[in-house]
Amino acid sequence: MLGALAQAGGAVDDCAEAAPWALSDAELLASLDATHTVAQRLASIQLGLVRELDARGLAVAQGASSTAVWLRERLRLSGRSARDLVQLADTVNAAPPAVRDAMRTGTITVEQGRVMAETIPALPVEAGPEVADKATQLLIAWADRFDSATLSRLAARVLTHVAPDLADQAELAALERAAERAEARRHVTLSEQHDGQVRVSGSLDTETASLLREAIDPLCAPAGAHDDRSPGQRRADALGEICRLALLTRRSTTPPPCAARPNPPSPQRRSAAPSPPRLVARPPPRRVAAALNHAAAAPRRLYRVVASVIRWKGRARERRVAGRLTAEVSCTGTDVHAPGGRPSAPGHASAQQM
Repeated sequence: MLGALAQAGGAVDDCAEAAPWALSDAELLASLDATHTVAQRLASIQLGLVRELDARGLAVAQGASSTAVWLRERLRLSGRSARDLVQLADTVNAAPPAVRDAMRTGTITVEQGRVMAETIPALPVEAGPEVADKATQLLIAWADRFDSATLSRLAARVLTHVAPDLADQAELAALERAAERAEARRHVTLSEQHDGQVRVSGSLDTETASLLREAIDPLCAPAGAHDDRSPGQRRADALGEICRLALLTRRSTTPPPCAARPNPPSPQRRSAAPSPPRLVARPPPRRVAAALNHAAAAPRRLYRVVASVIRWKGRARERRVAGRLTAEVSCTGTDVHAPGGRPSAPGHASAQQM
């Protein structure tokens, strides 16, 4: 291999000495295609060498912590490029032989080979080797017309073309795996910044994201023609409104956090053991208490209005009951006390007793 690579290096020297300006239009286009094909073939050979080096463990034997770290130092690559090179070598090594042969001959590019190497092993087991071979040949034929990004989208539905009866089951299984993966990777992080801001980042599953959109979308509309907030600022303000509404709801349905809930008396207690002392929580700081009181202002005002209506209706009911009892006393001559505590007709009752 070293002799062949030396000859290839000599050929590259000859190509470098040639003047591109002396080429005709057809020769220029043909030379560009030829250099691209040779570069892809050499990249395929390099991936095979990296894979063999990693399998032998030569990087670790020479004192490196991993093959990627060794490649970074020896080939002067960035850490990310070295890791991608090792991962791509492993992926291509698991590809079907037809894909590797197409990469060596330059029929497909390295990126197209990566797409095929990720798609074919991911086919369901029920498909069998025959369906896998059909999918491989179809993807190689598509590679002559589509780039790697388009080929990746087509590869996601390759079963629809080679095995339609298995496509629906495979798609349902893929959706279930995606939902489980999203459920396992969900997280939200709040990071304090040095400029007084807090960075919010994370990942949500589809259901939670739908709930979030449904909650904040009605509040993201511009307030009017004078509203000059950006869409991102309106979403941030809508999220704040949702949080304040949640605090108000929780505040109106739960006891205050500054005092512990008293234990209700138990009428069926038989033992004479003293009850444990009640725990009283420490009052919150003044800023927190002011914030809680401000958040609970609206429910308190609503409670006062409702209580006033109830008291007004109660007094009206008492006046109606007192009037009805007074009328009964006038008819029967009985000494009856009204709900207010005063005798209905004290003078009349005293006169009858005398």
